Parts: sequence; C-alpha cells; structure tokens
Amino acid sequence: MKELSRTQNSARNLVVGTVMYVLTQVVSFISRTIFIKLLGDQYLGISGLYSNILQLLALADLGVTTAFTFALYKPLADKDYNKIATLLGFFKKLFIIIAGVVFLVGICFVPFLKYIIKDSLLEYEKLQLYFILSVINTACSYLAVYKSAVFRADQKVYVINEVSALTNLILHVLQIALLYITQNYVFYLLSAIFVTILNNVILTILSNRAYPQIFKEKPSSLPKEEKKRVFANLKSLILYRICAAIMNSTSNIIISVLLGTVIVGYYSNYAMIITMITAIISILCNALLASIGNLGTSKQMEKSGQLFHSILFIFYAVGAFCSACFICVFNDFIYTWLEDTSYLLSQQDVYLIVFAFFITCISNPIWMFRESFGLFSQAKYVMAFAAGINLILSILGGIFLGVGGIIAAGGIARVLTMFWYEPKYLYRDVFNLPYKKYWLHTAYYLFQSIIIVGISVIINNILPSTLFFICLKVLICGMNTLIVILLFNYRNKYFLMVINRVKSIIKK
Repeated sequence: MKELSRTQNSARNLVVGTVMYVLTQVVSFISRTIFIKLLGDQYLGISGLYSNILQLLALADLGVTTAFTFALYKPLADKDYNKIATLLGFFKKLFIIIAGVVFLVGICFVPFLKYIIKDSLLEYEKLQLYFILSVINTACSYLAVYKSAVFRADQKVYVINEVSALTNLILHVLQIALLYITQNYVFYLLSAIFVTILNNVILTILSNRAYPQIFKEKPSSLPKEEKKRVFANLKSLILYRICAAIMNSTSNIIISVLLGTVIVGYYSNYAMIITMITAIISILCNALLASIGNLGTSKQMEKSGQLFHSILFIFYAVGAFCSACFICVFNDFIYTWLEDTSYLLSQQDVYLIVFAFFITCISNPIWMFRESFGLFSQAKYVMAFAAGINLILSILGGIFLGVGGIIAAGGIARVLTMFWYEPKYLYRDVFNLPYKKYWLHTAYYLFQSIIIVGISVIINNILPSTLFFICLKVLICGMNTLIVILLFNYRNKYFLMVINRVKSIIKK
C-alpha cells in the first residue's frame, strides 16, 4: 500500500474528522433539544455541572496519553514492532490503573456533591446515582486508549474519528428513543456506558487488524532507561495537567457555587455551541499533531518554523471568523432554538465568553508544537501560575460580572502567562528563530482579527433576528473575514504556503 505524505495524512484526518463530526452533531443537537424539552433546566444544569467535574477526574490521566503517543513516534517511524509492543504492554497497565483511580476518586467525590449543587429541586439520592453512573462511563473510556494511541501516532486519526462518529450516532439515536419512551435520566446515562464499551470493543478489533505485526509480538520488559525517560516526561506533564484541569474544568463548578446550578444549564447551551466549534478545531489540531511530531523526528527545524507560522495564521483566521459569528448570532440562535428568553445571557456575558474562546483558539499552535516536540518540562510551572490567576479571577469575575466574568478569567490568565512564555522556548529550542518574530506576526494577525470582528458586529447589528437573518449574518461574517484576509495577506508567504498546500492536496 502506498504511504501517504504528512500533508496527505493531515488532510485526510481533517476531512474525515470534520464530515463525521458534523454528521454526529446534527443528531446530537436534536438529542439535546429533546433533552431540554422533556427533562428541563434542572437536569440541564446537573448535566453541565457533572461534565465539568468529570473533566477534573480526567486529570487522572496526568498526561499519560500524550507521553504514550510521543513515545510511539520514533518506533513507528523505524518500524520497530517489538519496541511498540513493549510500550503497549507497559502503557496498558498504566491505563488500567488510571481507570481504577478515576472510579475510586469519583466515588469518594460523592459525599461532597451537596456542597457544589445549589438550588436544585431534584432528589439528592438521585443526584448521587446520576453522578456514579457518569463516573463509571468516564472510567470505561480509558480501557482502550492504548489501542487508539497507535492510530493517533501513525497519523491515522481518521480511524478514531470514524469509530467515534459511528458510536456517537448510535448513542444519540438510542438516547432520543429512551427519552421519548421513558423520560428517565438513568436510562440516558446507562446508554452512554453501553456505547463507551462498544467504542472500546470496535477500536480493539480494528487496531488488532490494522497492526497484526505489532500485536503478535510478545512484549518484552521495558528497559529501565526507557522507563526513566517516559516517567521523566510524565513528571513534567503531571503538574501541567493538574493546573490545566483547574484552568479548563472548574468554571461550571464556580458558576454553580456562586450563581446556582440552574445557571450552569443556561451557560451550557452557549458552551455546547462553542464546544461543537472547538471540537472541529480540535479535529484540525489532531489531524496535524502526528505530522508535526513526525516532522520533529526528522529534525527539520527550518521547515518546522515555517509550518508553525502557517498554522498560526490559520488559527487566527478561524478564531476571528468564529468570534465574529458568536457575537453576532449567539443570543439570536438560542432564542430561535428554545423560544424562551429565560435561557439567554446578557450581551456583556457573550462578549466575555467569546474573548475566552478567541484566546484559547489562537493558543492552539503553541501547545500543538510543544507536545509534538516533547517539550514537556519547559511549561510545567507557567501553567501553575496560569491556574492560580484563573482561580482568583474566576471568583472575582463571578462576584462582579457574573457568568461572563468567570469564563473570561481563563482567557485573561492565558494572556498573562502561557501566551507570551511558551512561544519563547519554542523559538529558542525548536525553530532557532528570533522571539520578536512571533510578536510581529501575532500583532499583525490580532489587528486583522479586531477589524474582522468590528466590521461584522457593526453590519450585523442592523439586521433582525429571524432564522433567515441568522444564516445571513454568518454569511456576512464569512465574506468579511475572507475580504480582510485577502487584503492584508495576499503577499504573506505563510498565507501563500497554506494556499499552495491546499492546491497540492486537491491535485493529488
């Protein structure tokens, strides 16, 4: 079978991932609409809160998945199947331990739910049962990670995306049917556990078929030097992951404690839309990660620098377009969808939520290159500072600004820490380029982003809020983004590199 190039693999991962994700989200959106109509805002708030808590439990991973994927890059490139089998055996044990830790920590968390859940009208015993079922589902999700990591490291993320899309479609169809028939949240959660196990089984079968030479190998004991190298990376990732969890997975908890659990449900509708878009962006990230890591093994520093600047341009363009759309249509869409003004947040909240999204979006290229090149130790302390700042600002923001203040705190914390610090060692240790080049490009793209958002908001404020005009507003944001990008970047070599890569993929 003909080997695909890094660009072709990335393109295939991106296209397949996006198509599968969009298909899944259509069904997911229908499922969520039925969920809100049949179960109401009380269950919506609990669902959003538990999702946030379970993201914290997921920090039990502590970077094992990242370290594992990174460890596989070189042996896969060298076709060292015995080494891969040995690593798989070692990490399989780690992931079983992680699943056990997630379950035990989750069970220990149950008595503390009463301090987090505020103003809920649901029975406390039922709330405990719902949480336990959610914990079981999260623990089960780790049992096949070591199998899927081989696809990820081998630049075949599209396989994982296809399986995920299939199982998610099954899940949402099953949940829609169960909601209509039973209107019972327990069956809703049990279906999630069933589909998670199904996803694990399918990935196991596919990985065994795709890599028979690996799974037929009898794993050896991992040498002490290799274990030391792996654990050295893990030690650096542990602090980073803990702090990242505080950064990314505490907002709903703080909203629940300060403003009430029902407010979590209101915000979760906005978060759902952002999560859908962020997930598509994540498909782009995951499509490129293995290619970046593969490029890193070849030590082509100049090419790595060029790729970084091209990806930086892409994420600024995507971030500006999405931010403009969110600001223009968020409240219009929520009202058209649910036909109830009680689910709406203020326009100030919308601006603050979108600010946090934009900062997260434009920061993606930085962490992508850091993790793909194995630069784990350099970032462990800066995330600790970011997490501390985020926690303080979230509480203050919640008190003085409400929901928007809590969410915006994460964006401010990133700007004050990671946004300027992490690129510094990337340019020094990876690209061998002057650090000021990052700031020149950042300032130029940020200026364009402000123009894109500003013009879009001015134009769209004139238009009404019907479904037709919501679609028209998105179209205007897209046209405006395209015009500004072309005017400012028609001679930008990194923009031209992106265009040339797209053309080469289409021709092939």
